Amino acid sequence: MKADLAYRQAELFYSAFLSLPETEKENFLSRLLNSLNDKAIAFTSKGKPLTKKQYVQHIETISKDVKKGNFISHEQLIHQILKLNSRVSFLLLWILFIIYEF
Repeated sequence: MKADLAYRQAELFYSAFLSLPETEKENFLSRLLNSLNDKAIAFTSKGKPLTKKQYVQHIETISKDVKKGNFISHEQLIHQILKLNSRVSFLLLWILFIIYEF
């Protein structure tokens, strides 16, 4: 029943949208896209929310760092993990195993 109501509401919204003048349709779609661009679509490793524009910039920065050689190898990462206390080491190594094996 909820699905029927949602479908009917979507139909009404679509009909109302189609009845708008072209300039109002363009204005509505522009505002909708702008609001989507301001929403967080990703998060940094430290939990900072990123908009689409910030995310693209973040990826470009990371790519530049990799090209400059500013990264560590898989082996170096595991070595750093093993320096941590045993519970954390085990958990992180288990996560890496899951990521790379499956």
